[in-house]
Amino acid sequence: MTLRRSRNDLQRQEAAALFRSLGNPNRLAILDALRDGDRAVGELETLTGIRQPILSQQLAILREAGMLETTRDRKSIVYRLARPHAAAIVRVLRAVLDPTAAEAQPTAAAPPAKAPRPEPCLAAAVFARVEPAANG
Repeated sequence: MTLRRSRNDLQRQEAAALFRSLGNPNRLAILDALRDGDRAVGELETLTGIRQPILSQQLAILREAGMLETTRDRKSIVYRLARPHAAAIVRVLRAVLDPTAAEAQPTAAAPPAKAPRPEPCLAAAVFARVEPAANG
């Protein structure tokens, strides 16, 4: 029982630290910018509108929280999400704050959308789309 309680306590402490790292609009903007892929510091500054000194400070906090990893690309430092759930957290926050924006965002579990069928037209030919057979 004590081991289980201490493990649960540790998980709660880690969750609290994670949420503290998300408790800043600049950090959320950084995570949002990184959910589509790796970005250099200059790109993050342009995408988020956060000036370099503040950006560096917020990036350091997110790194300390284990949310970001870095690599060096020549003279630039490139950031990426370190935890797979970081992008999911950003998606959930977007859904909570703006449900209409979340509906427009594809989810990892959602099947790919099929292309709309062309409407029949009397003035033009309608071509069939051939899809590969499913391996069953």
